[in-house]
Amino acid sequence: MRLFPLRPDVRWTYPVHEQILPALRRAGIPVEWTDIVVRHTGYVDEAVRRRKLDRDSRILERVLAESPEEPFVRFNLGFIAVEKGEWGKALEHFLVSLAHSEPEDSITRKLYALVAKCRQSLGRPDEAVAVCDDGLKIAPDDVELLYRKAVALRTLGARDEAEACWNRILTLKRPERFSSVDVGIYGHLTRRNLARIAEERRGWSTARLHWLETLRECPDDAEAKAALRQLESHGENDERREFA
Repeated sequence: MRLFPLRPDVRWTYPVHEQILPALRRAGIPVEWTDIVVRHTGYVDEAVRRRKLDRDSRILERVLAESPEEPFVRFNLGFIAVEKGEWGKALEHFLVSLAHSEPEDSITRKLYALVAKCRQSLGRPDEAVAVCDDGLKIAPDDVELLYRKAVALRTLGARDEAEACWNRILTLKRPERFSSVDVGIYGHLTRRNLARIAEERRGWSTARLHWLETLRECPDDAEAKAALRQLESHGENDERREFA
């Protein structure tokens, strides 16, 4: 929910994914948070969603023709390409957007993570790790970058390094305000990966802990329930071996 004064110098920018923050900042108007929540249930239907993406893409392409280096337009075109599974096209847009964004811009951290996701999806996990490292230089506690780096490291077979990234995430505090990051990264998404690593090491009690926490967060989670049932089959000898 965005409430702002009706003034000539406070107007929305961009024809798609309209933004009010740039105008508020120029006018020196502070942003204050409220507890109001609006749940938008539009575009649940896949066909409607696809038409919206096509419409947005046409509008953004027209804007891009006039401002080919505009980072926010490129950012949104990249997001549309991701939703369509067009990873190469998305990567191109995100790289241009990143090249023309400042470190303090609101989209910059997300751009590093999106570039990493595209490179991972294109089968280039080494490049995904590299861009995560670049992003972590300006935002060392960014959980999405840590998570993306861990996923890429895991793909490369660097299990210990991936585990270190996921463990670090669990030490970080969840945001109290709106964030574009999936909050599951702070909990069950990370714990699932740590549980699997623990299982590979026959660290049954550690794995059990992560699955129990996952189930506490997601009570109906089938994967966690199945994993816990499987762990029940391991006996005392394996448990002792973990602590030997």
